[in-house]
Amino acid sequence: MRVRIRRCRSALSKTGIPGADFCVNPYLGCSHRCVYCYATFMLRYTRIEEPWGSFVEAKINLPELLRQERRQGRVILGTVCDPYQPVEARFQLSRQVLEILGGFGFSVEILTKSDLVLRDIDLMQRHPSISVELTLTTLDERVRAFFEPGAPPAVRRLKAAEELVRAGIPTTVFFGPVLPYFSDSEAKMTELLQAIARTGVRRVLIDRFNYLRHKLPGFRSRLQKEFPLALQSFVLLTERPDEYTSALRERALRVLKKVGLEGGVVF
Repeated sequence: MRVRIRRCRSALSKTGIPGADFCVNPYLGCSHRCVYCYATFMLRYTRIEEPWGSFVEAKINLPELLRQERRQGRVILGTVCDPYQPVEARFQLSRQVLEILGGFGFSVEILTKSDLVLRDIDLMQRHPSISVELTLTTLDERVRAFFEPGAPPAVRRLKAAEELVRAGIPTTVFFGPVLPYFSDSEAKMTELLQAIARTGVRRVLIDRFNYLRHKLPGFRSRLQKEFPLALQSFVLLTERPDEYTSALRERALRVLKKVGLEGGVVF
């Protein structure tokens, strides 16, 4: 993983994500290397020829710019990078973002897969307009290592969710993408949602595997080698997406109700 610094031209970017006005991404690139990552499109806007997932660039002047950009609105921290990936321990850009936006009274939602977010509980308690959305895709460590090789194990994310709830931080778990074959059965979804419920989290958002037709060629041969029985499920989704999506939506809503969690599906 190559780590560099860069200077950015702005800090707050407009976003079309429902319920938000702006997003902030303190880093270009991400070390989680998730095979389903949609943020690879960012390479089109740079002159970087290295593969996505092989580098991270810290936007070293972002806090300075953020202090000057006082546009009011709801902000999401981390839409095309994980703001608490390992380099955050060194640069602390996300912590500075929370300090600045919290001080301005902005509403901030943090999107992350990392338990490093626990480091900043003090800021979240100081600024109650800050909330956390923690992503979880599977409880199976072998499956996690295949799809999210650089991300923290599920057990650490569940522990982080528990500690956030205990600290009084508004916390949502994002169950997404639901992985065909691995986590889309009613039994597997129930198991994962029950584990979430045990942390004290009451709100869960569920999303399907998006852009699979474009992503599958990149990991198809590895999937065939490591999980040969799973390949047909992924292929089926690309061939009959509407039928799969409709059935998954019904199943997800049914399991949410059965486990007693709030939230819903976002597809």
